[in-house]
Amino acid sequence: MDVGFIGLGAMGSRMAANLAKAGHEVTAWNRSAVQPPEGVTMVDTPAAVGRAAGQAIVVVGGPDDVDQVVFGADGWAEGAAEGSVLIQCTTIGPSPTRSLAARLAERGLRMVDAPVGGSTVPAAAGELVVLAGGDAADIERVAPLLDVVGSKTVHFGGIGAGSAVKLMLNAVLLAALETSAEVWAWLSETEPDLKVDQVAAALERISPIVAKRLPDVAGDPPPAGFAIRHAGKDVRLVLGEAGTGPVLHALHDALRTADDGGLGDVDIASLGEAARRRRG
Repeated sequence: MDVGFIGLGAMGSRMAANLAKAGHEVTAWNRSAVQPPEGVTMVDTPAAVGRAAGQAIVVVGGPDDVDQVVFGADGWAEGAAEGSVLIQCTTIGPSPTRSLAARLAERGLRMVDAPVGGSTVPAAAGELVVLAGGDAADIERVAPLLDVVGSKTVHFGGIGAGSAVKLMLNAVLLAALETSAEVWAWLSETEPDLKVDQVAAALERISPIVAKRLPDVAGDPPPAGFAIRHAGKDVRLVLGEAGTGPVLHALHDALRTADDGGLGDVDIASLGEAARRRRG
């Protein structure tokens, strides 16, 4: 199947590479010059991506970025033929997602709401979870592509449903990691002989994902993965949709402090480093 791809960053490059390896014809565009994955053909504009294939995946920074690459000068919508499907994988929240789909529909274009659960490691392995929203026929049409980038697709409902669930998943993950970061910073001072692996094993029943990430939270986080600055953007999106919430506001402040402290491009496990800094 021919497929367009807009955004070859940490996530997109891995997803596009898997599509090419699976035998799909991938035509891509990125805002900055990049070395494309093997088998991926680069073009000069998002509009050229739209002309190359009847379906395209977009994975960029946030709502404004999606709007620019889809509707801006030489945007995807300008080149896409009537009936083309945009598979929107960027985390942008349900309200911008529904607005985007409505504007595309006015041009005779379709959209699948398809943010993904997982970061760079599952993206490279093709083991993301696609959190889908939209018309069942549209999702079925692009299923051969979703089945390559993810190990599972869950259809939650109409346009916006997948994006709403994605914000909840990220908020819960980040709140749990921030809590583990704060408590470990205290615990490692008061009980210096504790072994992080033993504590992680004890956490397994409560939160397997936090247990898996605790060694990174307690030590040096990996440079790649889910960056602090992207996490901060996601929490701002949740606050914009959900309104006030004391935990969400506290989480936003913690992420902003970590970003201001030079950790913006580091994985969210660096919340551990930020918590240790706060304790002096």
